[in-house]
Amino acid sequence: MCCGFALSAFGEYYVIPALAKYCEQYPDVRVDLTLSQHAPDIVDGGFDVSLYITHSPLPDSGMVAAKLCCVPTVLCAAPSYLATAGSPETLTDLYKHSCLQLLTSFFAADKWIFNAAQGTEVFDVPPAKLHVSSAEALAIALREGMGIAPLPLLTALSFLRSGELVRVMPTHELQSSTVYALYASREYLDAKIATWITFLCDHIAASLLAGQSATKVH
Repeated sequence: MCCGFALSAFGEYYVIPALAKYCEQYPDVRVDLTLSQHAPDIVDGGFDVSLYITHSPLPDSGMVAAKLCCVPTVLCAAPSYLATAGSPETLTDLYKHSCLQLLTSFFAADKWIFNAAQGTEVFDVPPAKLHVSSAEALAIALREGMGIAPLPLLTALSFLRSGELVRVMPTHELQSSTVYALYASREYLDAKIATWITFLCDHIAASLLAGQSATKVH
């Protein structure tokens, strides 16, 4: 089975552990895994399935898309930072804090968009002391006490479990991203692809559930 993924860090932390368990259950399956920061071309690249994460609707590509999960984005900070700067409770409070910015195609460069009962709320991020293109690098910066920033929950999980980071303003959840599995044809779907998609979906769902129950809130 050839599997491509458009976000290498997600693949390293979640796809590979899922693959290890999958291969234990299906020892005859051999896997060629490609991790990339760009969405691989399924047909030209010779992939059986490609995993893709996005905040926007998928473009019309002729591929079959199976939704695996929605990944929340949460505000995080180090306990040491909050002990000094205090814990914000409202969007207005955030203007008093050092807000770091994640620069990827998933996040606006100058604003944080929150889901709210009445629709969406937008926080215009002040000039940040740090802009970084990697969620993992941003998590390290937060751990070092540089400020507050949004992190995809799957990136934040290990830091939240260890207590190196905590949730900030837990009632304010930022817009989610969606993980899809893309493949070429539903009619000729190989059994190994079908079982892999189901297996990965269950694995990610379990990781999200465990992470949400393990998070510490400020």
